[in-house]
Amino acid sequence: MNRMTPHLELRSRSLVCGHTLIEVLTAVSILAVMMVLMYEMVEGIFKATRNQNHGIESVAAGRRVLDVMTGDLQNGLFNESSTLIAPTNAASTNLFALLTNRRGSNSASTPRFLAVSYALNGSNQVIRSYASIGYGSVNSLSTPLTIPTAPSVPLAKGVLAVQVRAVTANTNYPLSGVTSSNWGVTGSYNGRVVPSGYNAIVANSTGFARRLTNCTQAIEVWIAVVNEQDYALLKSSGKLAPLVASLEGDPTRWRSLIDARSIPAQVKSAIHIQKKTIPLP
Repeated sequence: MNRMTPHLELRSRSLVCGHTLIEVLTAVSILAVMMVLMYEMVEGIFKATRNQNHGIESVAAGRRVLDVMTGDLQNGLFNESSTLIAPTNAASTNLFALLTNRRGSNSASTPRFLAVSYALNGSNQVIRSYASIGYGSVNSLSTPLTIPTAPSVPLAKGVLAVQVRAVTANTNYPLSGVTSSNWGVTGSYNGRVVPSGYNAIVANSTGFARRLTNCTQAIEVWIAVVNEQDYALLKSSGKLAPLVASLEGDPTRWRSLIDARSIPAQVKSAIHIQKKTIPLP
């Protein structure tokens, strides 16, 4: 008996230290669940980071458009021969055009002005186009001057809508598609020919406009931008067109103008609307 005792003790210890199949499967299952939870947590962090980055990109794109427009409008030429011009057709993809000061040399051999235009193209990008104007040319309304279309620079993509309004002492008017004897004229601007298809905007700084009571004092710009991923989702789901139409109607009430419940909450939160009022010089 004494000779077998060590053998029995060793066997009993091995049974105590071992694990049954059920215990092993339970441990593996718990580990698998923990790995799945960790993966979902990490994936959620990455997804939130991507969404945040997309939102930052959209906001930055909208601000870039507003900042560049501000620079052009506040450096624009507004006198009895030059002014801001806007399409007479409200459905036009062109937003406005103007003659603006050009930084650089004032040498007589170097153009000192740019004719600049803004448009929303078919790829939902805001495009800025420009063309050099000679040193001695200060008339943006002469017949030879055409609205520049090239070269063009895309300022932002994923643009759902842009609304530009003329701010007067009385109220705000859509810049395109509406004419008024005071704030916008067609055909002739103080004896100058207005380019066909455009209204000339009467700014308060213009000499002959000082007797008018409803001149444009500032330009109000609304822009709605979404990131590329959610833009593609809106387009594939057929929600893009009604959303764009509601934003063009009233950017502040678009949620009530469409079936907002049919648009995923994530996509709705990805739509960024920015507004800026730009005083004219």
